[in-house]
Amino acid sequence: MRSGSSRHACLVIFLVAASLACQVIPTPPALNRTPRRPEPTAPALPQRSPTAIPPTTTTNPAASETASPGDLPSFPSQPGEPFASLAEPTLPVNEPQPDAQLPLPVPWDRVMNRAVADGLTEQQRDRLRRDGFVILHSQEPQFSDLRQRVAMRNGQPYYLTTDAAAYALRLTLDELLIAVEKEELRRRILAIIQATLAEVLSYLKLIPGGAMEDEARLAAAYLGVGLRLLDPQAPIDPIIAGLVDDQVDQILAGGGVEQAVLIPGFQDDFSAYRPPGHYAGDPDLAAYFRAMAWFSRVEWWIEAGETAPFSSRVPLILTLALRRARIQDPSLLLNPAESLSAAQEWVKVDAALSYFLGPDPDDGPAEYAALMDRVYGPRLTVVGLSDERSFELFQVYARELPPVQQGADPMAALIEAPGAHGWRFLGHGFRLDDYLLRQLAVTQIEDSARPSAGLALFSLLGSPAASTTLKASNASITPQASGPSSSLQRRVAGFRQELWMRSAPNAWLYALATLAAKNDPAAPAQLRTSDWAYKDLNSALGAWAGLRRGPRVDAATSIARQSTPQEGSLVSPPPPGYVEPNPEAFYRLSHLAKMAAEGLSQRGMTGVFAASPVPTGLKSLLLETLDLGDRLQRLGDIAAQELDGQPPAKKDWAVILAPLGPAEERAAPWPQPPAGHVPAGQVPAGHLPVGIAPARIAELGGPNAQSLQVANGWIDRLYALVPLEDGLYIAQGGVLTYYEVPVQGDRLLSDEEWARQLNSLPVPEPLLAAELYQPEGNPVDVLAMRVGDVYQVQPVAGRINLRAGPDRFSQSVQAMHPGDLFRIVDGPAQTGDTTWWRVQVPSGSAQPVEGWLVADPTWYARVW
Repeated sequence: MRSGSSRHACLVIFLVAASLACQVIPTPPALNRTPRRPEPTAPALPQRSPTAIPPTTTTNPAASETASPGDLPSFPSQPGEPFASLAEPTLPVNEPQPDAQLPLPVPWDRVMNRAVADGLTEQQRDRLRRDGFVILHSQEPQFSDLRQRVAMRNGQPYYLTTDAAAYALRLTLDELLIAVEKEELRRRILAIIQATLAEVLSYLKLIPGGAMEDEARLAAAYLGVGLRLLDPQAPIDPIIAGLVDDQVDQILAGGGVEQAVLIPGFQDDFSAYRPPGHYAGDPDLAAYFRAMAWFSRVEWWIEAGETAPFSSRVPLILTLALRRARIQDPSLLLNPAESLSAAQEWVKVDAALSYFLGPDPDDGPAEYAALMDRVYGPRLTVVGLSDERSFELFQVYARELPPVQQGADPMAALIEAPGAHGWRFLGHGFRLDDYLLRQLAVTQIEDSARPSAGLALFSLLGSPAASTTLKASNASITPQASGPSSSLQRRVAGFRQELWMRSAPNAWLYALATLAAKNDPAAPAQLRTSDWAYKDLNSALGAWAGLRRGPRVDAATSIARQSTPQEGSLVSPPPPGYVEPNPEAFYRLSHLAKMAAEGLSQRGMTGVFAASPVPTGLKSLLLETLDLGDRLQRLGDIAAQELDGQPPAKKDWAVILAPLGPAEERAAPWPQPPAGHVPAGQVPAGHLPVGIAPARIAELGGPNAQSLQVANGWIDRLYALVPLEDGLYIAQGGVLTYYEVPVQGDRLLSDEEWARQLNSLPVPEPLLAAELYQPEGNPVDVLAMRVGDVYQVQPVAGRINLRAGPDRFSQSVQAMHPGDLFRIVDGPAQTGDTTWWRVQVPSGSAQPVEGWLVADPTWYARVW
């Protein structure tokens, strides 16, 4: 039996606890409709704007049942868990063949197809012989257009660059993300909001009157705003309807920097809720964009400070409600007889958003759930959140022990120090490139030169060419120098692979760092030149600019590219192809594609059922993404064989020449203008490389440094000497262009304005123009005639004779007219100054007619 003193002590403790539970908590002002007034400045904006998907019909959230109080289930989230578990490909180990490597400089008479370089200047041909490659500033519309013009139409060897692979993968992942938003994220977020809002509304009857009721009502109104933005027809409980309507009206007005009418002390730039790009043309997509902007931009604080005018328990109320709420949407339930925790669904949605857009650098429900269990225990109810001392202890834990440091999350390496953290319901947007540029921006600049943001970033990532260019520009921020930037470079070198694989933006940077890295001393001489290092750096910068630009897919303007119709099945086989010999870059791009598709599939995000799946539907795109991942891995295998001196076999040519996924095929075609330039004033639509990043990139430098935008221009043409099975050839491929455009005041350029600048005089100059290009030169079309290929007689040839032998005096077998087809079966044969090919001509009989034709490339067109 307990002593009397023990009973007395217990009674005292109970009375103290009861007293604390009844205390009034300092809270923000009551939730009345507040006047809207502009504020002079705006708070820091999120690093990445959210994307959009269309809403569906909803049910009254107040009608949902709430979970009975009891032990809270553990939050179903593991810090740092990869989006998908995949083994990264490794380079195959083969025996190198030094005799097969390309010696430099190359004797010009060894090149089999020298005529394709006739449009180059003498200086450009000298560079091609000396370095094994040269880049022509040709400004062409598309990778696919260049591939068709060079290889399919003219039969010349095609050089598949890492630029083309990265561009095609970006298009594919852009389409995949939008399909995920439309078919999966939208309905899942809607179900989460409905269930959590119903749970929060049920708390109001448990805590009538006082500060906690105000906090719960604020939490409910916050969710109600998101629900109404996501689905304008969604019913809202009358208790919060007025508050919700006022805030939604302010968002839809888009009036710029203002005090939020719902949340006292919070101001935002409401013009940022205007849907950009393709979201603007679709009411459903626009609604989703605004809802996601609300959830990712509004930041809550549990401690008052410089960035927070008051402390709030709203994050704790929302986290508790999310854990107790049950989802009733039958389309999300594996077993209709069971219910689903809203927290379980939130984890799936958060994982997808975090992977595709970058995780939230601040705290969220997952982090707070762990701390709440430690402070409040597993049987917490909304009444328990009233305890002041427990709340103070929670504030200490959140401040001194950031939840990210408790687990294995690789982002923990980037947490600078313990301190106050904001909280978002569905935040995202952390990118390593943003983080590194911010770190560089605070590095001491000793002179007035302003270094390029792109060069400084890739210098950190290990590009010798970037470091050399920075030094040449007298920019003292070069990471190889001693000081803070050197320390930062060592820190980057120590990042674990898990951090690079944490999200798609990080994985992209990981792949691009391979492009710009120092070349292997054992690599072929062509890849060890300083000029090739600049080519690699330009490729990495060009791909990075496209990533900064973000998704720009518009199904309304995307046009399926159709193959040229041919007669019967008489077509040419694939022409020769060569892969840029950087297998690790292709392997990392392959891993990125597979990670995205597998991560979605493992979470059941595979799209909605459709009797006739559309090409841009999620189910189709998941298969396309996996297929592209396999293709990229196969291309990496071919590149590894090339490094070992084994040219691509004929069976590999089809892999190299095929379109890099349906997304690339869906790219809107753009007619080839004269001299390779787009007519001034005409702006193309659809998947074209040209485009400018919509957001500012902080430019590095002194206090007067401007911010900038990074941009892609048109495609340039690369000429590379490559060894094929029957000799040395010039192969041609495409490379990206990279620009840095200073921002004039607050004026950001749009894609259309940037395209007009590119097509006007004076034409902007790419960042690495001096290192990459020599002036003048033009691409020329030269038809290759090859055994096995099929050709068509052109009108310019008129009537020509198919002869029995390779001689003009041989008997005429039959006359050939414009439109007639033939296949080369043997040759060439030389008679005097005339070259002849032995051909087969299809006929009505079982046996084709054979004979010899004059090899005049201007008379024929390749059939493909």
